[in-house]
Amino acid sequence: MNAPGKNFLLVVGILYVVFGGIAIVTSFAFWATAEYWDRTMPITSGMSWSVRYGIALVFALYHVFIGIMGISNRVHIEKAAFLRTLGLIDIVCVIANAVFLAVIWGGIFGGASATFGLIVGLVLPVLYLVGAYKNLSALQR
Repeated sequence: MNAPGKNFLLVVGILYVVFGGIAIVTSFAFWATAEYWDRTMPITSGMSWSVRYGIALVFALYHVFIGIMGISNRVHIEKAAFLRTLGLIDIVCVIANAVFLAVIWGGIFGGASATFGLIVGLVLPVLYLVGAYKNLSALQR
């Protein structure tokens, strides 16, 4: 059977792997300097920078994972429901991250960065879901 969402999943999967890989490297780099940031610029909520960058690292690892899953399963329409679930989990993570940013930073800056992060952060998961739903529709035919 033809997988109509394979191109969406391939392109978005590659973007997830690339951006997730960059995020892993930067999370590790910032995590190494977290103690310095705790002393010089404490977070409004009292959270440690190492916790913040640890959470960022988990999100980055998840993005690499769903990117690899999208790339490797793009032509397997029987895996479309699994890919849809991964995309929905990512949307929940993006929304949680936006709320997390608003709580950590507080004030106008926190709200603006959380809103911007939410808008930009939803682009890839929505495109990932489009590919998964296209494959899911081919499975149901």
